[in-house]
Amino acid sequence: MKRLFTFALLVILNLKSFGQYKAPNDRTNGAAAPIAAGIVVGVAGLITAGILYDRYIETIELDATEYFLQSGLAPSAFKLELLPNQVSSFKDLSNTSILAFAITESVVNYKAETIEGHTNKIMLIYVHDGWITEGGINFAYVTTELLNYDDWKKLYLAYLNLTLTKPIEDPSNITVYEKVNEKAYNAFTGEKQMLFNSDTYTTAYYVKFSTTVDLRGPFYHTDRALLYPRGSFEDDYLLIAPKIRLADDEYLTSPFDDQTILVYNEGKLGFFKKDFNRLVQLSNVAIDEINTFLIPRK
Repeated sequence: MKRLFTFALLVILNLKSFGQYKAPNDRTNGAAAPIAAGIVVGVAGLITAGILYDRYIETIELDATEYFLQSGLAPSAFKLELLPNQVSSFKDLSNTSILAFAITESVVNYKAETIEGHTNKIMLIYVHDGWITEGGINFAYVTTELLNYDDWKKLYLAYLNLTLTKPIEDPSNITVYEKVNEKAYNAFTGEKQMLFNSDTYTTAYYVKFSTTVDLRGPFYHTDRALLYPRGSFEDDYLLIAPKIRLADDEYLTSPFDDQTILVYNEGKLGFFKKDFNRLVQLSNVAIDEINTFLIPRK
């Protein structure tokens, strides 16, 4: 934000000078001042909106922190913040149905004067009409859920298997496939898969790779497949499995627990919550952010 403000300030100063300058006998320069003034107003408006939006996000994070403290679940030391890439504007806030907050819980070692034992959790806040006000979150119109690694692992695996043509059976030992040419594919006698591209009407060929991966990922989602990044280009990525192809108005569903039905549509993970009778969705970007934050690293 400081960089944006500095840049905008320089623009304003330069435009102001530009508007004041008139070359001798140049009648066209008289139009420079109103043009410059209009640009200045526009830039100032963007700065104001950006500052207000940042403050609003800070208010939402503060409200979520207060709610976590009131819940009785907060440890002696913790950090809470809204995961990135969920909302980027006031419009996004008004259209939001679910927010994910990253919580890092710790233990205070008073003898060593340090904070230790970091444990990550996610607090999902399902929001309903009327949840956002000028003062922040109205918690009378939200439902919350706290997830640890084990909770998320079950949910994440169920989501991936809902979308894939070949379900993942062992999340600690996931088979991956390397892209090869058609001749090598036909000659290969082990496990192999084909991936059809309906946009270009071409087929990619994959054979079982020598190593496996686990549910920690990272994974790369396309409309057609779940991939494991390797190298610098998508053609070098390893294939986990093709995705089930859906039209825009088609849905895949699977019961997850007594209160939740998983729903997949248009590349998003949806939760249909029976207790408040509503479908909420998380984008693949948000899912990957949660997965990266929660799953332990080796």
